[in-house]
Amino acid sequence: MTQPASSVTAGEMRDRLPRVMVLLAGLWCALLLVVGTLVLRPEDGLFVAVPCGIPLGLVLAFYAAVWIRGHRGRRGPGPVAWTVVGLCGAFAVAGMLSIGMLVVPVLLALLVAAGRLQGAGTLGI
Repeated sequence: MTQPASSVTAGEMRDRLPRVMVLLAGLWCALLLVVGTLVLRPEDGLFVAVPCGIPLGLVLAFYAAVWIRGHRGRRGPGPVAWTVVGLCGAFAVAGMLSIGMLVVPVLLALLVAAGRLQGAGTLGI
């Protein structure tokens, strides 16, 4: 019996996981930036956008590091992407009294993406 053309195998799903994790991390960060700015701006001013925007910048830096490395023909996330994951973890710990707990899902998503890319290669974009 043949499989339908639209079915996705386990291997293909495993290869898509890093892309999905980076996309979810980016969406979470964008939501954090919008909600944090709208909710906290009346009290703290527009300055609140800076700590709410740092996780989005880290996700973009992770994506750029993996993308550039992949286009140079290298496999895996590389030291720059792992450094970005470490910075995200440091930011989550440092901001634990304010928005740090909201950064933990981003940290976990980047850890999963980097871990899956370690043996797989690139984001395939």
